Amino acid sequence: MRSRSAFCRLLVLAGAALTAALPVRATTAVSNITGIENWWWNPGPLTSYESFTVGSQAATLQGFSFKMSWTSGSAGHVDIHNSSGSTFGSLIASTPTSTFATSGQGSLFIAAPPLSLQANSTYFIRFVLDSGEFNSCISSTVVETGLPGWSIGDSTWLVNYNQWSTGIPMFAVETGAVPEPSTAALALGTIGLGVALYRRRRVGTARR
Repeated sequence: MRSRSAFCRLLVLAGAALTAALPVRATTAVSNITGIENWWWNPGPLTSYESFTVGSQAATLQGFSFKMSWTSGSAGHVDIHNSSGSTFGSLIASTPTSTFATSGQGSLFIAAPPLSLQANSTYFIRFVLDSGEFNSCISSTVVETGLPGWSIGDSTWLVNYNQWSTGIPMFAVETGAVPEPSTAALALGTIGLGVALYRRRRVGTARR
């Protein structure tokens, strides 16, 4: 009995280790940062909502990459909302506030808490300035790249660049892909094989 109990515990631990080892790749699910033709810096943080739509496979949100400039000591976070028709709905999560010690310009990554993004669903985000100054990069022409089925709403934002014009905020959605069913099935199959071998061994021992 003690041997059986020890084997079962070993099998459970092996299964847990195998499941934990399943690859969860970090990937850029969708981005409109590349393919810039005309761009300029918005004189303030994003103050409206922008949307993105998830493809046919669920994913775990890891964060957002914004094309921005920022001053030393600036801090900000991102609010994430579900959708309500064609506009934003209730707040479902917020990223922790990120504070940046030095000034910079380029791609600014803001990590998000683990959040399950449902397949074929639309979410809205808004960058919130907590302190300092951020200048978001917007473009009049964007080219989206990323996974099939993912898209960015490409809503326009008002910018004062010698004259009033419109532009689209530039950002990327970073995710960790949920393990594919085939990979999860492999893990479960391995555990099941261990159980079968154990039972076969027990039957063979009992016949002796």
